[in-house]
Amino acid sequence: MTPRCTIKVNLRKAYDSVHWSFIEDMLNALNFPPVFISWIMVCVSSPSFSIMINGGMFGFFKGKQGVRHGDPLSPLIFVLVMEYLSRLLIKSGRLRHFKYHQRCKSLSLNHLIFADDLMLFCHGYRSSVMLMARVLKVFEQCSGLSANVDKTAIYFGSMDTELQQSIMADTHFTKGQTPFRYLGIPLNAKYLRVTDFDSLIDKMLAKITRWSSRNLSYAARVVLVNAVLMSLHTYWAQVVLLPKAVMHRISQLCRAFLWCGNAVLSKVPPISWDWISKKEDSLWVKWVHSVYIKHADWWTYTPKRCDGWAWKRVCAVKEELKTGFLNNGWMNSKYQLGVAYIWLQGDLQAVNWDAWVWNRFNVPKHSFITWLAIQGRLRTRDKLLSYGVCSDSSCLLCGFELETKEHLFFKCNYSRHCLDLICKWLNVREIHYDIEASWKHWKRKLKPVPVPV
Repeated sequence: MTPRCTIKVNLRKAYDSVHWSFIEDMLNALNFPPVFISWIMVCVSSPSFSIMINGGMFGFFKGKQGVRHGDPLSPLIFVLVMEYLSRLLIKSGRLRHFKYHQRCKSLSLNHLIFADDLMLFCHGYRSSVMLMARVLKVFEQCSGLSANVDKTAIYFGSMDTELQQSIMADTHFTKGQTPFRYLGIPLNAKYLRVTDFDSLIDKMLAKITRWSSRNLSYAARVVLVNAVLMSLHTYWAQVVLLPKAVMHRISQLCRAFLWCGNAVLSKVPPISWDWISKKEDSLWVKWVHSVYIKHADWWTYTPKRCDGWAWKRVCAVKEELKTGFLNNGWMNSKYQLGVAYIWLQGDLQAVNWDAWVWNRFNVPKHSFITWLAIQGRLRTRDKLLSYGVCSDSSCLLCGFELETKEHLFFKCNYSRHCLDLICKWLNVREIHYDIEASWKHWKRKLKPVPVPV
């Protein structure tokens, strides 16, 4: 195996250590207007501080360096500061005694930066590693940002033990062990185990636990599942392939929260989960073409035996989509993810009520209840009696007849009176006693008549 090295850099008190003079020099070097620079420097250099001792405020002094935490301007300024480090690293990669990481040579890639999260890559030569360490020292002298040697970890691959000890002695970095985390995602040179994804499940459980104390409607739970829980899952899925066991656990949590409002599914769901769950290339795409595909044709490409399981799984998905691309003409026109998703689902039962149940004019809570009613899954008292939940199946509104879906919406005296008033207001005569038939009748009667010009 080719020797290689990765350094995960932890910057010491990043926001608090950057020099104001360096910020101003960067703004001037990037040709920002002088007036704009003066505005920025006033914002940066204006904070003052007091010290709280025993509950009382004492002293009042101005700051000398750093940018304020919580200020929306601070992340943007910090990006400009890290731009200087990025350019230093790019310049160092052009030097003759620097050698790139085996997997990054064709892309001339030796670093990744997201805010203050920094990863460095190089060949396992001492000269390459020490050059990157010197770049960090130069950056520290210019900006004031230094690498925390206690938290900065260096990861070796196929390197001699003596060489490792020598590099750690010169850089004072600690030797790291895999898997480690970058931007919250566990990274490993080998396979990730199911236990490596426990932090993702724990985050979902923590959010569901906080929400479970609230009396949320189905519609509100749907919003939280899509906007929060699924966003956590999507973030991880963009980086690593999630094992089937993890995907199954995520589905369990989402299903339990949707129907029961907590992390445990304590009753039979009304609807099957299968009904519910159904520009320039990115750096990852460039890396895949450089390392795996190279100049081969993607549709005839087959992975090698030595390739990782994740890449083999991606190629297996390609084979599943290959028929759709060939038969549907997607190669000759713009490919749409939604069209491919529908194709992968196969032949599904078509319904004619989706447009009037799920549309932006309906209240989400009403849409969800209507959807359950059409599916025959509303927990009316006739169903609760069969489940053994209650002992009386009479309607709660009128107290006379059996409470079914049809009775609750159309045959109950109270519901019928409300429906008559609505029909009178809309000037529509209701003649049906079924939700779907009633809607078709209303849609036909209330269809706007074109006005001749």
